[in-house]
Amino acid sequence: DKMYLVIYSNQPLESLKQQVVKDFGPIEKRNVRDQLSDANLLSKDQEGHIFYIEPVRDVRDLTLTWELPTWATSDMGAKYPQLLSYVLGNGAKNSLEALLKKQGLAESVSSDMMRLSETKALFMLSVDLTTEGVEKREEVIQECFDAIGMLQKTGIPEYIYRDLQKMALINYEWQTRHSAFEYAQSIASQLPYEKLSTFPSKTLFYDSYNPKQIRKLLNTLTPENCFVSVVASPQLTDVQPESEEKWLGGKYAIRPFAINAIQPLPEIGLPKQNPFIPTNLQILPKKPAQNAPTQIANDLFGTSYYTPAPEFSVPEISWFISLKSPLIDGTPEHTALLDLFTRTASEKLTSQLFFASFAGLHAGVSQADLKLTLQINGYSDKAKILLDEMIQTFKNAKPTASEFAIYKESLLTTYANNQKAMPFMQANDLMASVIYNDSPSSKALYNALDKITYEDYLKFAGDISKQLYAETLFAGNLTKSQAEDIWAHLVTNLASTPYPLNEQHQKSVLVLSGDNGPFAISDSTSMQGNATLLLIEEGSFTYEKRAAQEILGTTLGEAFFKELRTKQQTGYIARGWKRDVADELLQFFAVQSASHGPDDLLSRFELFLETFIKDFSNEFSEEKFEEVKKGVITTLTNPPTNLVDLSSRLYTFAYVKHGDFNYLENIAQAAKALTYDQVRTYANEFFSRKNKRRLAVLLQGAPTAAAFHFTEITPAAVKNQGSFR
Repeated sequence: DKMYLVIYSNQPLESLKQQVVKDFGPIEKRNVRDQLSDANLLSKDQEGHIFYIEPVRDVRDLTLTWELPTWATSDMGAKYPQLLSYVLGNGAKNSLEALLKKQGLAESVSSDMMRLSETKALFMLSVDLTTEGVEKREEVIQECFDAIGMLQKTGIPEYIYRDLQKMALINYEWQTRHSAFEYAQSIASQLPYEKLSTFPSKTLFYDSYNPKQIRKLLNTLTPENCFVSVVASPQLTDVQPESEEKWLGGKYAIRPFAINAIQPLPEIGLPKQNPFIPTNLQILPKKPAQNAPTQIANDLFGTSYYTPAPEFSVPEISWFISLKSPLIDGTPEHTALLDLFTRTASEKLTSQLFFASFAGLHAGVSQADLKLTLQINGYSDKAKILLDEMIQTFKNAKPTASEFAIYKESLLTTYANNQKAMPFMQANDLMASVIYNDSPSSKALYNALDKITYEDYLKFAGDISKQLYAETLFAGNLTKSQAEDIWAHLVTNLASTPYPLNEQHQKSVLVLSGDNGPFAISDSTSMQGNATLLLIEEGSFTYEKRAAQEILGTTLGEAFFKELRTKQQTGYIARGWKRDVADELLQFFAVQSASHGPDDLLSRFELFLETFIKDFSNEFSEEKFEEVKKGVITTLTNPPTNLVDLSSRLYTFAYVKHGDFNYLENIAQAAKALTYDQVRTYANEFFSRKNKRRLAVLLQGAPTAAAFHFTEITPAAVKNQGSFR
C-alpha cells in the first residue's frame, strides 16, 4: 500500500489491468508504519540555531528552514506555501532579492517547499551570498525576517492569488506534450501527496483564497522555530568545524542566533500584478505543415526563417535569435567577457524574466558555437514585448563598478568550482578545450577573467554590437507578416553594421593526426577518484557514415556500460556517446572510478573495442544488427514532441546543418540501405587499431581507500620492505 504505479500506454485498458495484476499482484502487502506521521522534521537542537557547514567547493549559501504545520500542507488546493514562495522569492524591483543585491550581499534569493508526505513539508528561503554577504550574514538573516514581518502585517493580497490561479488554469488547458516516460514519471511523483478521489485537481489548481489562513501561516515563520544553515568556507565565516556527520563525513559547527526587533523596510514591497499574463490565447489560422520553414530574410544583416508550426495547435511561440560578432571568437578573454556580458544583461532583466517565467514565457541567453543565442518559449501574447526589452538591455548591458565586481567574483567562483567538479566533468572540460575552437578550459577562463578590469568590460560591452550578423527562427503562433515585422524591428533596434560572411568565425573540430597517434593527455585533480575519457574520430560526415555511427554508437554505448560498469565494476559512471560536430563524427567513452587508475581504464577501453572487432559476429550478431537498425530508424523518424522540440530541430538544420531540413530523414534512409557487412566494415574502420586518430584524457585524482595501483620501487627498496622466508 506504499507503492504508486503509473502505466501509460496505447494498449486497451483491460489488457493493461491484467498485465499489472500479473506483474505486481504477487507483491506482498506489508503493514509498514509511516515514519513521518508523528515525527517532527526539525529538532529543538536545530531550531533557533545556525549550522555552519564546510563545503568541498567554493559555495556561499544561506538557507532559512521551517517545518510547516500540518494544516497548511494538508490543504493542497489552497497553495499556502506556493503563495509564500512567490512573494518571498520574487525577483521584482522592490523585492528582498533586489535589496540584498543592491547592498552587495547576495547574488540571488529563492524560496520553495520540500514536500515529504501528504502532511509533512519544509519551507525554505535561500540566499546565494556574496563574500561580503557571508561576512554580514547576521544582517542578511535580519532582513529576511524583516521581509517576513512586512508580510505578516500586510498579508498576501488577492490579486497575487488570482494571478497564480489564472496561470495554473491556463497551463492546464494548454499543456505541453512530453515523452511518454516524462509524463508517467511526472504523474508518479505527484501521486503520493494527493488522494486519488481528487487527483490531480488539488495538485494543479488554486481552489480557495483564505487571507486569514495565509496570515496564520506567516506568523509561524519565526526565528524560534527556524533552522539556519550557512554553507561557506570557515575562512569567510570565522567559524571552525567542531563535528563530523557520520554518513558522508561533512564537517560542521552549531551556533545559536537571535535577531533584533523586526523593522519595516521601505525598499521591500509586494510584487505588482503580473504584466506578462496572456490575455489573448487565440490560435491563428494555419496552413498544412511543410517540411521546411519559410526563409523570410537573407541579406547582409543575417538570415531568418519562419514556420507557423501547424503540427502544434497551441497559442505559443518558440524563437531563436543568434548573434555573431567579431568579438565572439573563442579566445579565453573574449569568452569570459561574453559570460560577464550575459550575466550583466540577465541581472538587468531579473524583474522582467521573473514575471514572464511565472506567466509561462521563458527566456534564456547562452553562448555556444561562437554565437550569442537568445531563446524565448511560451505563450505568444506578450512574447514580442519581452523580446524588445531584452534587445534594449543587450544594447546597454553596462553595470556599475560595484556590480561588475560582484559579477566577476561570482563568475570566478563558477570557473574555480568547475575545476573542483567530479573527475568525469573535469576530463570533459579538458577534452573540449583541446578539440573545439570555442571551448576554453575553466582554468584558462579563470586566468583570463582574473586579469579583466572594469574598463576592459565597458569597452567590450560597447563594441560587441557594433558589427553583427543575426541568425533567427520564429516558430509558432504568429503570421508570416508578424515574423517579418519582428525581423525588421530586430535589425533596426540592433543598429549594427553587417558582419560579412567571409570574415565570420566558425566552430571547428581539431582533426587528429592519423600517422602519429594515438595520443594521451595526463592531468591531475585534487578531487577523489580518477577518470579516463577516450575520443575516437571517425572521419568527415556523409549520410551513410553518420547512419553507421548511429547504429554502432547505440550498440557500443549499451555494451560499454554493461562491460565496464556491470561486469567489471570499474566505476559508477561508465558511458559511451556519439557526436556529429562541425561535420566531424566523434565517438567518446568515459569511466570515473575510485578503484582503477586512468591507465588501467584506458587499457580496458581498448580491450573492449578489440574484442568487439575481433569477435564482431558474436558481439553484434546480424539479428541484433537488424533490431538496433530498426530502433535507430524509428528514433530518427519520430516527429517532434512539442513546439520547442520542433523549433530546436529546425534551428539546428538551418544554421548547424547548412540548411539541410531533411537531415534526419536522409540519415534514416541511409540506415535503411546499410547492410550488416557494411556496418562491420565501418566498425573496423572506426574502432580497429588502424584508426590512430584517438585522444585520451587521463585524469589522476586523490587516492581513495578503494584504489588499487602498483607503486614504483627499486629492487633494493622492495627487499627492504619485505622479508625472506
